Amino acid sequence: MLSSMIEEIIMLESSVFLNNQTQMVKIPPKVRFDKNIKKVAIRKVGNECIISPVNHTWDSFFLSDERVDDDFLAERETNNQPERTLR
Repeated sequence: MLSSMIEEIIMLESSVFLNNQTQMVKIPPKVRFDKNIKKVAIRKVGNECIISPVNHTWDSFFLSDERVDDDFLAERETNNQPERTLR
């Protein structure tokens, strides 16, 4: 299914530089985005910056082979909402 879309994980090194007070990253040809990608979302997680095409930011999460255990949230608290009155 969707997991067949992931072919391999590639990790390369590149350089970071400043251009007119903007930090830039040179993306090597082997890992460049498709030519139709015009906008990206950038997530900062600790020391990492993760660049994803806009509207595709969760693909790596949902296409991952990692799954939660069967007992994940088995003892989850019920989210009881207090009774509310309309004014």
